[in-house]
Amino acid sequence: MTDDTRPLLAALSPDAEDRPAVRVGDRALSRSELTAAAAAVADRVAGASAVAIDATASLETIVAVTGCLTAGVPVVPVPPDSGPAERGHILTDSRAQLWLGDPREDVALETVPVDITARSGSTHREPAADRTAMIMYTSGTTGAPKGVLLSRSAV
Repeated sequence: MTDDTRPLLAALSPDAEDRPAVRVGDRALSRSELTAAAAAVADRVAGASAVAIDATASLETIVAVTGCLTAGVPVVPVPPDSGPAERGHILTDSRAQLWLGDPREDVALETVPVDITARSGSTHREPAADRTAMIMYTSGTTGAPKGVLLSRSAV
């Protein structure tokens, strides 16, 4: 066995569920914590046509995106530094029904806070690979930002 294979084998060990799967700064979630927290988000957003996420560099964003993908709901990441006009355009154009993240005065959508300590054991059916997973907005260099649909298979 070479040194190169040891990290892979360690990742496949039975205790892999309890080791950090994602880390942002000094905060981390194990695979089982991420799965259970994402399932809690999925339970709250299931059935929405699209969900906008305040895309900060945080565990909350990771859990929100994972939860939406788990529920089969298209994710609309909204840059946290976008101004009210750009944010309003993205929310209107994407037809997002919910806002995941901290409340904002200029966001009229129902706000769903993301609690990374919430847990659910529910499961959700995997949507078809050609269904939209994310709606990413361009920089808008030739006009207003445009939504680009990314399929689940692309993600």
